[in-house]
Amino acid sequence: VSPTDIRTIVCNAAMYSDSAFSGTTVDEARRLCEVNAWSHLRIVKGLDGMLREGATIVFINSIGTTIGADKEFSYILSKKLLTGIAEGLQYHFGKRGISVINVLLGGMRTEMARGRQGLEKFIDPEEAAAALVEMCSLRTSLRFRTIEILRSRY
Repeated sequence: VSPTDIRTIVCNAAMYSDSAFSGTTVDEARRLCEVNAWSHLRIVKGLDGMLREGATIVFINSIGTTIGADKEFSYILSKKLLTGIAEGLQYHFGKRGISVINVLLGGMRTEMARGRQGLEKFIDPEEAAAALVEMCSLRTSLRFRTIEILRSRY
């Protein structure tokens, strides 16, 4: 496989903070935006020349961007920034036949969620990964922009 054969990029870096607005500092918000959004843009920017028509860029994001949360101010801010990046890149790469998919995941059963209420009901990472692989295989005949992956019942 040569560097020009990149078919799929999955950007999945994330840091979590459960601070409400009143307990958030600008430095904390900036740090989360750096990891949860700007790092994704840097990866895509660095690989831009290696992407050809038919490639797919997947941003792993959070359903929190649509529902918000009182104690996740910086986290939601950073994930909304990622949504803005995804939407801007959808236009840019769409002209080249490259898909950009913004995946809004519900609560995931990961280290980041340890100690959260209802963790046993959160999505298993392997289950979400399988859904993403299936989605990317359908990409040849369908076009996706924003997808929500949630538990059917909590």
